[in-house]
Amino acid sequence: MTVSSLKSPSRKSAAFYLTLVLAGAVVSPDTAVGQTSDEGGIQLSFGLSLRLEAQDNRALNAQSAGSSFESRANLSFGLLTETRLERLAFSANGALRTLDTPTNDAVNGFIEPALSLSYGRTGANATLSFEASLREKDLSDNALFIDDTGAPVVISGTATQRNTQLEGGIDWGTSAPFGYGVFARLEDTTYRGGTALGLDGAQLNDSRRMTLGVTTRMNLGRTTGLNTHLIFSTFEQDGTPDSRETVSLRNLLTLERPLGAVTLALNLVDTEDGTRAETSIGRSLEMPLGVLSGAIGATRATTGNVLMTGELDYQHILKSGRLNFGLVRDVSSSDGQDTEQLNTRLRFGYFQELTALSTLRFDTDLAETKQTGTDLTSATASVGATYSHALTRDWNLDLGYRHRYRDSDVTMDDARSNTVFMDLRRVFTGRF
Repeated sequence: MTVSSLKSPSRKSAAFYLTLVLAGAVVSPDTAVGQTSDEGGIQLSFGLSLRLEAQDNRALNAQSAGSSFESRANLSFGLLTETRLERLAFSANGALRTLDTPTNDAVNGFIEPALSLSYGRTGANATLSFEASLREKDLSDNALFIDDTGAPVVISGTATQRNTQLEGGIDWGTSAPFGYGVFARLEDTTYRGGTALGLDGAQLNDSRRMTLGVTTRMNLGRTTGLNTHLIFSTFEQDGTPDSRETVSLRNLLTLERPLGAVTLALNLVDTEDGTRAETSIGRSLEMPLGVLSGAIGATRATTGNVLMTGELDYQHILKSGRLNFGLVRDVSSSDGQDTEQLNTRLRFGYFQELTALSTLRFDTDLAETKQTGTDLTSATASVGATYSHALTRDWNLDLGYRHRYRDSDVTMDDARSNTVFMDLRRVFTGRF
């Protein structure tokens, strides 16, 4: 049976598959080992951040409409309960905002709510996990998105984006030489109150992605292991009659060495636009003052072009600070349009303790995303510095500056923005 002959599951069947996965975890004898202990208790946390911010080009337009001034109160709540066998975590975030812009079209009041719930249970030879989240993002901020894989996501416009995710999975044989598992994920993205634009300038509509996967883990020796993932996903977007289907086979061979692991990866991804093949070799080195890891490889894109890929990550511990550096270049399918893109991201961070009460932090994030089919490119950059001072044992003051830059083949113009801010924050934590 070919990939194109696979039928797209409906949302009802996707929900059924997810329920079946979780139901199988409940009845599995491997997960029902022991009774939940009372150790750990319940931890509650409340966060408050009062922020004043001024920007000279908030929307990152080629021609600035003028300066904007924002005041907001960021609120957060967290609950965590953890025992020897189970872990349950819940968090809620949001902000009360007042924004003064030259166009007077800002949305004030309660904005950008975010909710997340996660549950995990560990048995003698199996683990169960479940996660649910909801978050909103104001696209008029034109901030760079970074998804869960670390890839940059280029979405702009004036709308509010709402992303809802539901994921569950179970792994068997976690303490055995051979293990396997299944997982399911549902993701729904909607836009309201304006328009949303992708990397190529096309308008984005509401979309849904369903993913089903099977994983295996094999110990081939005392120091060698092989992980394999077989993943099937469908992508549907309003206004497009047909869904887009993707089948991925991902393999990772790991060889443990005294100074760090050596990895070999081979992946095949069959998409509606063609087949993508990826291969890489990597190494991790543990040193006295830090960890250096990297990989180099090649990807044959759906266009037939061969692209060099790789990654480099370094963390260095200083006497009174730390330094981190990261470089990633990979090929993936975009979240908003499910089209293939080449991603390059460079990040640099430096943290220094100045005194017992004050610290200084510098961070830089550069990202470039290019569609492999059209060669349309979008580049973004963010450079900032933050000075933090502990006013009391509970209250901290942040003073900072950030410069943002964006260049897009669609607009054919670059844009810059400068931001200065002051942030007074505190987190209340208690356990009972």
